[in-house]
Amino acid sequence: RRYDLLGSVTLSLSFFFFKQKTAYEIYQCDWSSDVCSSDLTDSVVRQGVPLDHLFVVVEGEAAVLLRGRIVARLKAGDFIGEIGFLSADMATATVVATTALRCLAWPADELRQRLERQLDLRTIVHAAIGRDLAAKTAAHNLTLSQV
Repeated sequence: RRYDLLGSVTLSLSFFFFKQKTAYEIYQCDWSSDVCSSDLTDSVVRQGVPLDHLFVVVEGEAAVLLRGRIVARLKAGDFIGEIGFLSADMATATVVATTALRCLAWPADELRQRLERQLDLRTIVHAAIGRDLAAKTAAHNLTLSQV
């Protein structure tokens, strides 16, 4: 682990997961999360390594690397480890802090268990991850079209 857990905090789900207003935004679901920080150039996740947390960037920026090449940049509100979380598999990329970074970090196994019990929460979290992945895909496609 290349990040420091700073304690636990209970926050409203809608505050961090919704960049645009949606019907789900009125759904308040307070739940606990770890808060972590990572210094410059520290890896938050490493490609090919099992994920123990799903992260959401709160402050700072990070770079997504594949084979040592930057393929995306992350900022506040972006997920880290969402593909590995959804597939219950290894991290598909390495994510490195490019500034001082603060993230919310949910233990992946605990979160998966909670989502199995709370289908309405699962819908909200999966929709938020879907929007995040769609935005990342669109940004990547734009970058490719300019090459």
